[in-house]
Amino acid sequence: MKLSTFTVREVRNRPGRALLTLLSIVIGVAAVVSVSMATTTSRQAFRNMYTMVAGKATLIVTSPGGGYFDEDVVKGVADVPGVTAAAPSIEQAGDVFFPKKTRLTDDGRELPTKTQLQILGIDLSVDQKVRDFEIDKGAYFAPDGEGVVLDSNIAKSMNSTAGDAVQIIASVKGKKREYDIVGTVRPREGGAVSS
Repeated sequence: MKLSTFTVREVRNRPGRALLTLLSIVIGVAAVVSVSMATTTSRQAFRNMYTMVAGKATLIVTSPGGGYFDEDVVKGVADVPGVTAAAPSIEQAGDVFFPKKTRLTDDGRELPTKTQLQILGIDLSVDQKVRDFEIDKGAYFAPDGEGVVLDSNIAKSMNSTAGDAVQIIASVKGKKREYDIVGTVRPREGGAVSS
């Protein structure tokens, strides 16, 4: 007896069983493919986030406990042979309020949407040596260094663009301060937020 004859006879005698077998194979393959795609996407997203924050850095110097350190440390790092750029930055999570994207409270009031973002304070004179951004709209900071530059994906999701205002709470004291969005950027090598 041929295998094809046996297979056809089994399918005719037990169609439900054959269908369930086929369905289980399809579901198993779909599960393997989806987990593989999710893993690849997660790794790429993590790589992009790290690249945005660290830039092209091959060494990151941090203070013990995540605090701040004296500016002389940056000068000392820049003087090390082989270092092409030492770009100081301050990284901190902060609450950012977007007035153009509102939400309704239980009592019917409209409030700006609040989201927590990683806020990155940079030194404009050296930052572009380690981070590679493509300006989407506006500018890469105002000449005086004031303002906020957002990742274009975040700006789009919050209905905001260059020229709009945002309010940020990024200190332990919890004081809200308003900044103008001076530009939106797309990192060539990663994706996150910069301010």
